[in-house]
Amino acid sequence: MNRREIREQTIVQLKSSGVEIPAHLPLLEADSELSPKNGDDVARKIAALGMVIGMGYGADHAVLIDGIESADLWPYVSPREAERLKNSSLVSDQDRIDFQWLAECVYAFAWCLDIVELNPTCSCPDNLASLTVPGNKPAEFVKNRCLRPMTEILQQADLHYCLHWHERQRRLEGLDGLVGEGVVWERRRALDWVIGVSEDWDNMPADT
Repeated sequence: MNRREIREQTIVQLKSSGVEIPAHLPLLEADSELSPKNGDDVARKIAALGMVIGMGYGADHAVLIDGIESADLWPYVSPREAERLKNSSLVSDQDRIDFQWLAECVYAFAWCLDIVELNPTCSCPDNLASLTVPGNKPAEFVKNRCLRPMTEILQQADLHYCLHWHERQRRLEGLDGLVGEGVVWERRRALDWVIGVSEDWDNMPADT
């Protein structure tokens, strides 16, 4: 499926929710510009983020680090996240809020692994943690995970890019959006990471 066909499907889906997007929004990057992840990468990213989210709720850092090391997850922990995991005194109130928001990233990643269905207009389900790393056993969770077809993930990435534009515009106009710019942004950066827009998790592109 080419990028124009993907965008046409996005337009149809968003119109069904009452969302109109401008014709000038750029299409997704070409395949030659992307470095897509595989199922193992995404599963390990989910497991790593589960440990990072724990910092947002005051979990014992030693326990979180043990979880990361048990499944060899350090390559999936960003520099900012690793710095704070290794030194709890660096974790600010804003960090805790940011880490709690990562649940929306996990929701998008879980969709990529076909664990859940992703509703673009609703927040992540309350039982997400039990669906992703049950029993807090990351080494078990990451085994034999496969992605949905990449065409489906590209479609979802395009939809969330366009929805991010819409939610940002609504905020700038002082109006309510469908689900909120923060929710859409976290999912967008997760989907962009999967399709390989950037490797820099701490600084994923947020342009619309």
